[in-house]
Amino acid sequence: MFVLAASGLKAAGGAVAPPDYLFQIKTPMPFSVGAVYDRQPIDAEFQGHIEKVEFTHIYGVLGLDPLKGVSLYGRAGQSQCELKERHEDGSGFEWGVGMRLRLWEYRLDAPYYLKGRWGLELFGDYSKHESDLEGTDAQWTEKYGALMMSWELRDPFTYVKDWEECYSLVLAAGAGHSEISGDVDGREFKANKQFGFVGSADIFLAKNLSLGGEVRAFDKIQTIFTAAFHF
Repeated sequence: MFVLAASGLKAAGGAVAPPDYLFQIKTPMPFSVGAVYDRQPIDAEFQGHIEKVEFTHIYGVLGLDPLKGVSLYGRAGQSQCELKERHEDGSGFEWGVGMRLRLWEYRLDAPYYLKGRWGLELFGDYSKHESDLEGTDAQWTEKYGALMMSWELRDPFTYVKDWEECYSLVLAAGAGHSEISGDVDGREFKANKQFGFVGSADIFLAKNLSLGGEVRAFDKIQTIFTAAFHF
């Protein structure tokens, strides 16, 4: 999950703190820049026939937080499409837009092992992709949405008991829906299964640097890795 909101972390009570800001920029609103690697295998249905297809996405992301609890982002990069049974693959351009809405949040102080900031978040993403498969054009669209419960913990490595408004680890899990459709050389296809489970983890290595991983389980397991700076 690409964490857009600016987050930080520090230590108390003599515990060792992660690095401070790597660098700072004064901005009128919080924003993030990041890079994403996304491996997405699917079972594609071509007019009743199932074929194994694998998409690989590498792209950059720019996100803005115009309001508290509201994050908007745009992305652009490269899509690669591989038709496993036909041994064809190629790459092309992709772009997308998305949003995250924090519908609810609650700071829980006890019990200690559940201490943190809990939240309910709604995600939406729309993207367009194209690829040149050795002279054959492939184009597809993905509409993605998820409803996830998030848990923002304090520094998981120091066990500091004093509460502070900063976090170093964000865990989230919930249900997702992905609708993929397009065509390969005039043959229309769509994803075989559209509902599934989503789970993610983001860790802040510094106040404005995070690394993240996400798993989406639909008909196949999709894996996503992110790195982002937050300002």
